Amino acid sequence: SLMVIAGNLLLFFAAWVMTRLGLHHLLLHYHHRAAAHRAAWTKFAISRLGDAFLIVALVLTYRTFGTFDLVVLFEQVESLANSSALTPVHAAIAWFLILGAVTKSAQFPFHIWLPDTMETPTPVSALMHAGIVNAGGYLVIRMSPLITLAPKSMLTLALIGAFTACFAGV
Repeated sequence: SLMVIAGNLLLFFAAWVMTRLGLHHLLLHYHHRAAAHRAAWTKFAISRLGDAFLIVALVLTYRTFGTFDLVVLFEQVESLANSSALTPVHAAIAWFLILGAVTKSAQFPFHIWLPDTMETPTPVSALMHAGIVNAGGYLVIRMSPLITLAPKSMLTLALIGAFTACFAGV
């Protein structure tokens, strides 16, 4: 819920990290089982990668736009989109946001931890799939003004999502 109401990228990131930490502890519910530790630590490693992608996106965003406030940021992005002053940094921000979202939402190839979570109790799995894994999708929706500055990143995201869905179906 904190991610949803965050009007600031730093608060959004703090909520992002808290969900990851919460999931890590939930995955270790049966702490005496080796499979639970394997699932938790695999997810932990992939989450670190997603955090790194998001941190790079935040740093680039602040250096480029000078703010973490979403209202101010989106106003600047709107005026930028109407001009032709797009730079490679704008595209890099979009790509790093996409990479952060893909890792958080367990898309291919960052899905390897997901089957191991069957070791957890059903309520943990339900919470994970109903909210925490959807955080990547929420990131894409919330940051869509920035992401649309790089249309190829959106195409890549669609291809990754389609491949993940087909792969999961098989």
